[in-house]
Amino acid sequence: TGYGEEPEQEGEYIFICNQLSHAFEMQPTTMERIKNPDTSLNANYGLVLRQPALSNWTHLISPSLHEGASKWGYSRQFTRLLDAGGTVFSDALLGVTRTISRFPLEQELYKEIDRATVIIDRATGETATYYLYENQYTLPFGVVISKEKKIEKAGNDFIDLHNQMFERLAKARSLEDMGELIQVLYEEKDGVVYGENLQMKVKGKKALYLSGAGGDREEENIRIFVNGKAVGIPTIKNMENLDYPAHFNNNGVFLGIFENQEVELFIQSLDEKGRDYEILVSSLDMNKLQRLCQAYEEYEGYAKFFGRESLIEVTASKEGEILLLPIAFDKGWTVEVNGRRRDDIREEGGLFTGIPLEKGENQVVMKFLPFGMKWGGSISGITFIILFIGGIQYCKKKKRNREWPVLIKREEGIRHVYMALWYIIITAMYAAPVFTGILWTIWG
Repeated sequence: TGYGEEPEQEGEYIFICNQLSHAFEMQPTTMERIKNPDTSLNANYGLVLRQPALSNWTHLISPSLHEGASKWGYSRQFTRLLDAGGTVFSDALLGVTRTISRFPLEQELYKEIDRATVIIDRATGETATYYLYENQYTLPFGVVISKEKKIEKAGNDFIDLHNQMFERLAKARSLEDMGELIQVLYEEKDGVVYGENLQMKVKGKKALYLSGAGGDREEENIRIFVNGKAVGIPTIKNMENLDYPAHFNNNGVFLGIFENQEVELFIQSLDEKGRDYEILVSSLDMNKLQRLCQAYEEYEGYAKFFGRESLIEVTASKEGEILLLPIAFDKGWTVEVNGRRRDDIREEGGLFTGIPLEKGENQVVMKFLPFGMKWGGSISGITFIILFIGGIQYCKKKKRNREWPVLIKREEGIRHVYMALWYIIITAMYAAPVFTGILWTIWG
């Protein structure tokens, strides 16, 4: 056995995504994210569908982004950032407007707009139905909020991040005294008690979430039951999974929406060794979230985006406001506001970037160059030149004495072939992504 046998190493998801892209008639977009909460489409499905998504798989994801997503309740595995987890509020903040799933989803949160049956295994001809949903709770991709208070990752990060962000957005729309959006219903502090029924009283209309593992633990060790029914924990290549934490579903778990009722939570142990994480159950106020989303629906929108140059037109009503974008902060960003470079952009809440604005009309231009790319490019360029010159000198070397053994002559020929192949492969490795990137920029 080996890592190559793990489900995420299979390439069938590309075939599935291409079918879905055609069936759902998906057009490339840049400012609206899509989500696949059951992770059946692997981590890099957004690239295949040409749709922005939080989910990604690349060594270029910074540790701070990985950690930030985890604090908001999203799953992660190795260097992968995954769609599984989060909340209806965090999805709205990140600009998620559509969701694609192998399962029918909560009608309170999602409106079905299409479905398609596709082949999921070319070897056996097995098929499955995918559902495309429109998210019922959404927020603009980019909002103006006050600069006074930075959203921090501190204390109980999951709860604090949600409430801090909710407070800032509510005040920006003059929704005062809204209180907390999300509260703790149950939190383990003094060890683990397995097999205990937890009775929780829900007041008002709340979405309940459970979180705990915060990452792939390799071994599932609990099952979760709500009012006697096992909660599904779908994960890549195992849509019927009930065990938590799962390979690709190992952080926040949606337990359902409940209104003015008693809820019984039962946690079943699957492992005598226990677990090394504590469980948190929280309730998100759906009425408050609805008020917030409606307040932003009634407004024409702060930010307007133009083309692929990341030009944003936005209005700030007063001094000391920032544009909050659901784009991860990175040192590679260069930002100009009304023609002047701003070096005081900042990270907000682990997954967002705050750009200081001037009072009145603002034209914001964002450009991205990976941090360290200039040095890396220079080193690569110098290395290529050295290799190129070395290759020329190698080819100009005097031929060996004809009297040398035939075996040595053959070895010399093999070495020439090897060096030629090596140069071709190295060149292609760097040229191919650059070339496709140029094509995508022109015609993408």
